[in-house]
Amino acid sequence: MRAGRLASLTIAALAAGLTFASGASATDLNAPFDSTNEGFLFLTYDQAFETEAIFGPAEHVASGGNPGGHIRFSDPDSGANERFGVFFSPIQPQPSDVGAAISFDMRSTATTNFHTGTVEGQVSLVVASDNGTVYCTFGAPTASFTHYAMALSADSPCLKDGNDNTDATTEDVVNAVTAESGTQLYVYADFSYNAGEVADLDNFIFDGNDPAVEREITLKYNDKSKTFSGKVTGGDEECTSGVEVQLFKKGAEAPLDSDLTAPTGKFKIAKKAKKGTKYTARAPEFAGESQTCGEAVSKTVKG
Repeated sequence: MRAGRLASLTIAALAAGLTFASGASATDLNAPFDSTNEGFLFLTYDQAFETEAIFGPAEHVASGGNPGGHIRFSDPDSGANERFGVFFSPIQPQPSDVGAAISFDMRSTATTNFHTGTVEGQVSLVVASDNGTVYCTFGAPTASFTHYAMALSADSPCLKDGNDNTDATTEDVVNAVTAESGTQLYVYADFSYNAGEVADLDNFIFDGNDPAVEREITLKYNDKSKTFSGKVTGGDEECTSGVEVQLFKKGAEAPLDSDLTAPTGKFKIAKKAKKGTKYTARAPEFAGESQTCGEAVSKTVKG
């Protein structure tokens, strides 16, 4: 199957009935495979999808990994009826995971007779959904464990759009992780036409992005003291204490003034309001030491 005809969407459809881990929080996976297969599955299918696809738990091998245990795909081909194989990860990347770091170690006994000119003939990682597919290829497999790494981002030089094999755009990446039916993440494991090929996967890491902490901000105006005041809430002190608050005329791009919150999250901005003019307060999103504190915008108040 040539790169321009990725089977990704068909594979994703076959996997639609499976249960994968997902959620609103960061999608993280650190799978050393030392004692289990970490929930990974294998899938074999023929090139034209004319025979039944086979799902099952990935084979766990307790030793001989990089180091420790690993998981294995043993090619069931007789050499006459070629079937491809992939390792399915147990997670579904989320929209918040755009930019996530992905890495793994792989080796294969395949050294000759590759699926020349195809994605399947190279070490490849695919992120696929009904909305789109992106993938990275890393070249032919090696006999000893080799480390591969990429970012789920348009800035990653290897990332391609599965529809036309052009460099993936941010839109392509977002499409791949926003389908209602879910997103599949898998690694090709069958690289050669030779029968009896064995491919091993180890140390699979998906370092997802933590979603921003939701915050709220209040705003009121005191005509007597000519001051705007309010409070930032949500998350811990990192997101509420000593954080910037900006005051805007509604619809304006530049702030009128700003202040840093007190340890209580409260702020006060001395500014005379114009009668009838609407104002809002904004606490910009920022990356803290341990979390991202999300943007908060207040309701409007009139001067």
